[in-house]
Amino acid sequence: MTARPTRHTGVGGAALLDDPFGAVGTAGTVSRVLVVCTANICRSPVAERLLAHRLRSAGIDGVRVESAGLRARSGRDMEQGARELLERLGADPTGFVSRSIREVDLAGIDLVLTATEAQRRRIVATEPAAPARVRTLRGFDGGGDVIDPFGAPESAWRELELQLLPAIDAATAWIGQNR
Repeated sequence: MTARPTRHTGVGGAALLDDPFGAVGTAGTVSRVLVVCTANICRSPVAERLLAHRLRSAGIDGVRVESAGLRARSGRDMEQGARELLERLGADPTGFVSRSIREVDLAGIDLVLTATEAQRRRIVATEPAAPARVRTLRGFDGGGDVIDPFGAPESAWRELELQLLPAIDAATAWIGQNR
């Protein structure tokens, strides 16, 4: 029988699940995080910039947050909806450029956060040492996949915000406890 993760409160009162995969990064610290989605122009840039913003706001220094896409074309800007969402939430969208996960040395990443369970499984299947370091964004707050707002109406961007905020807060708390 597999142990179920338990819910408790982390930094800032965020709901937090214990790590269902065991210690992320066998050294027990997180200093480099990669957020992954499909094209690296909507979900992962928002999560990257928002997580970096929340970590700084919580006084958690020394964590580098990056993003990439499983099928990204490198060199693209984030979608306008992503930029607007970040600005509304007080995070900085400037200077973002998309990149493919093929450009990332996953061995140097302490924690990989994916937008979907399918993306998590894909990374785990191709990176033998990854299972303990790869989880879904919403795995921290007990949620499912993160909606992809690409090409969708404004309501999808609002849904993305509602899904990401508690996940980012819980991830921030968890990272703060694993520094």
